[in-house]
Amino acid sequence: MKILSENIGVSADKFHDRRLGDCLDNIHANANNIWKDIVHHAAQEYDISLGFIHYDITSLYFEGVYEDADLLDYGYSRDKKPECKQVNLRLNITDEDGIPLAFKVIKGDTADRSTPIENMKALGELLDNMPNSHDTIVITDQAMLDRDVIIQYHQQDIGYLGPLPAGKEYEQVLLSIPLSELKKHPLKYRPVNQKSEEPAIYYGVLSKVSISGKRVAGTVEPQVLILYSTNKAKLDGDKRTTLLGRYLDSLEKISRQLNQRKYKKKAYTQSQIDKAGSKYASIGHLVDIQLSGTDGELALSFKVNAMELEHDKERDGRYLLATNRPYWLP
Repeated sequence: MKILSENIGVSADKFHDRRLGDCLDNIHANANNIWKDIVHHAAQEYDISLGFIHYDITSLYFEGVYEDADLLDYGYSRDKKPECKQVNLRLNITDEDGIPLAFKVIKGDTADRSTPIENMKALGELLDNMPNSHDTIVITDQAMLDRDVIIQYHQQDIGYLGPLPAGKEYEQVLLSIPLSELKKHPLKYRPVNQKSEEPAIYYGVLSKVSISGKRVAGTVEPQVLILYSTNKAKLDGDKRTTLLGRYLDSLEKISRQLNQRKYKKKAYTQSQIDKAGSKYASIGHLVDIQLSGTDGELALSFKVNAMELEHDKERDGRYLLATNRPYWLP
């Protein structure tokens, strides 16, 4: 209390609960402007780099019912607590120092991909009139880079960098460079835990991709780096091998029960095949299946499609890193 009275000229006996409460209410009404002043002053005083800003969503979960809390709701739980209500926090931090800049508490059921547009507006207002703020590049993940978001980044000339979501619309560009050619272009980047003399983990070739909006009118052509990661390729291959093995085992189990009990019926047998295919949908295209014959005299054959398997192997480890600031890419 003594420190407060010395700095603002109000005696300690005046700091009763009502006065403090009114003070906090007044501060809350101007919180955005106060925070903006703090950010501007800190960035200039301590030479904080705004060249790259990382944007993502995090969450905080709560134990209890909280029936009257507007922001608390069930949603995707990053804390592995789906039974608990939560709030989400929209957060932008600096690249080098990890200092929080723009942030906002939002509803716990908010989908990540619905937040970038509002966030880019808030970030633009926060950094308005700051030196070199127009050179800022927002680094984000693929959940934040749907087509409409990318269109608006370009239209508003906001720099962005991030991986494009996996999708058929990017498949042609993703596979446009043979793996043998990709491996001729190692990147200088090394993870912090990799020694400089060890072989490259990442390889990349520059290209472009055309993106048209779904709800937002426009077409843009960002620069993309077709990336190949040896670590990701191994993970992709191992995952496919595991799922494919399980899928083949389930088909083999059906085959052993063929023409017995329920499996005498072709319709029932087909439903079990479809059920197995649904469970392993991501690799279902790799197996050719044929169920022939009539009830009680059924025949089931299945085999791995070698051509489809080679196509998938060629895709392993690849993804597209997109930006509208091509001078940053190698």
